[in-house]
Amino acid sequence: MKFGPVEVKNARLNDPLLNTRTPTLLHYDLVPASDYRLGHKRYANEYIARPQIDLRQYRTGFCLDFVEFEIRPKRHGLIFQDIRRHLKKHLQESIWVQDLSQAQPEDCRFTFRIQEFKPKHFHKLKQMFQNDLELTTDPKIVLLELSLDFRPKAISIESFARMYAVLVRHFLPIDDHFTTRSDGMRMVSPSGGNESKTYTRHFMLTKNEICSNKVIETPELEPTLGSTVYFGSQNTPYTSWRIMHKELDKQDPSKRTRDILPLEKQRSRIEVTLGRHTLEETGLYSLRDLEGLNFKTTFSKFFEFGLPRFCDPTIVSENQLRRFIAMHLDKERFFAQGAYRMKQRPFERAMRFEKRFKKPAPIRYLGSRTVSYKELQAVVSSRLGKLTSSYSTANLYK
Repeated sequence: MKFGPVEVKNARLNDPLLNTRTPTLLHYDLVPASDYRLGHKRYANEYIARPQIDLRQYRTGFCLDFVEFEIRPKRHGLIFQDIRRHLKKHLQESIWVQDLSQAQPEDCRFTFRIQEFKPKHFHKLKQMFQNDLELTTDPKIVLLELSLDFRPKAISIESFARMYAVLVRHFLPIDDHFTTRSDGMRMVSPSGGNESKTYTRHFMLTKNEICSNKVIETPELEPTLGSTVYFGSQNTPYTSWRIMHKELDKQDPSKRTRDILPLEKQRSRIEVTLGRHTLEETGLYSLRDLEGLNFKTTFSKFFEFGLPRFCDPTIVSENQLRRFIAMHLDKERFFAQGAYRMKQRPFERAMRFEKRFKKPAPIRYLGSRTVSYKELQAVVSSRLGKLTSSYSTANLYK
């Protein structure tokens, strides 16, 4: 069975690195399911499509992009400049602060965000709240962003492009709260050569479109290097993700300022932002919850990657034609929109069945055509383990 490569195209940017005319191809190996440690009989005569990429040739690591806190000082009458002054004194950084206080003097509330949160911030905040700024309750975590970065050891356009394509094509978000098109998979790209203007392409169908009797052509996904792929709506109280080739840092849209990273510091990145509801579900309520936190247990589920599996069309049986058609459709869906599209297909089939026959779909309609991308999951697990070590009680207080 042949499985052609995927071309990684480039967004039209004024960057000579990204505008090379040489096409970048992401090739795949077809691995028998039994060789991929899938011995169950349901995987018999199936193949796993695994990208040809050596993850050992990338430097990887997690970082807390930011943590946003809400505090309630005991002392009334404070304004946001007072909070900024305390933060500046202890952290030696200029921190963004927002005043959430109402007209009532007893409702004194503020939020502040610390970028690139590290264990040193944990220490200094604890000292500040113990000595200079007493609170009525523990500082509450209201927003948190965690990133996984990949930087090739040998910098090249091909290395950046292939890793970006792997992240886009194989990421499987938690989509329990995706209810509208604005929640689903979408790609924001620069408009022509103008980086200040963008356009958005949505790749997920609505429920009405899925259940329609009309034939709907699936829009083709081209994971263009220089574009950003999103999952989950902005400002959601649950979870959202974005995947990008990161070449800009410290962007301030209000001031129209940004830093262009040198080539050796650019990276392929996937970010997850946890809103209030998700933070509560994971048990992250306050600053003290970061001490001794098991990042691997808490965050692994937000960085799930999958590989597509396909039936072997050479197997001669009474279902040969059905298997061949199913394999062809699965292959086309994967080429069009990656593993997430293949994961969603059974649910779309079930929706159509239920609308047509007014009863639940059979179990066979619900089986996912993806399996865990074990090599990439091992990287996620290892790096989260290192972050866990950084916040262990032994390391925080040594």
